[in-house]
Amino acid sequence: MKNQIIFSFAIILGGFCSGCKTPSVLTRANAEQKKPSLEQPAGLISKGTSKALTEFEVSERVAVELMSWGILGPIPQLDPEYTQMEKSVIRKIHGVRGFSESDDFHGDGTDWYEVDLTPEIATELRAAFKQSPAFKNTRPVFFNNAPSWWPAHLPADAQIYNKDLEYFVLPDSGTRAWFMRIRT
Repeated sequence: MKNQIIFSFAIILGGFCSGCKTPSVLTRANAEQKKPSLEQPAGLISKGTSKALTEFEVSERVAVELMSWGILGPIPQLDPEYTQMEKSVIRKIHGVRGFSESDDFHGDGTDWYEVDLTPEIATELRAAFKQSPAFKNTRPVFFNNAPSWWPAHLPADAQIYNKDLEYFVLPDSGTRAWFMRIRT
């Protein structure tokens, strides 16, 4: 019986010390400074990483995510049709800036993107979101630990569409949009 208790205790501590994330472990400060958070046992250092993304990386990632939502129509299952659709969507999304942070625990982390859409795709997305019950129009959402360039106050006409742990912010006017994704 005593061995079973010790083994159970070891399993519990193993999970506690293995990097199982808590909300504060994902903070940008922890990722950048690589210092232990209050939730981590003493002596353990966060292996988190963070990096700014290129304009192309931002365009590509947002295009692929929106395609995966199915909001831009059916996704072709074969090439070259898939690649053609992907390239077409990427051309309509101009990455302004992006930031990715990870706690190095199975790819968990948060991605932040700011994009300029072509007027064509902005109109297409607005119409598609209004007709699709699959996406929640969420209000309000608190974007804690956002990069400094993420708007502190979203435009008054901003609509926030949510799928799983992904949020797409699209105002009713203009072509600027934001996308945030939590990877777990």
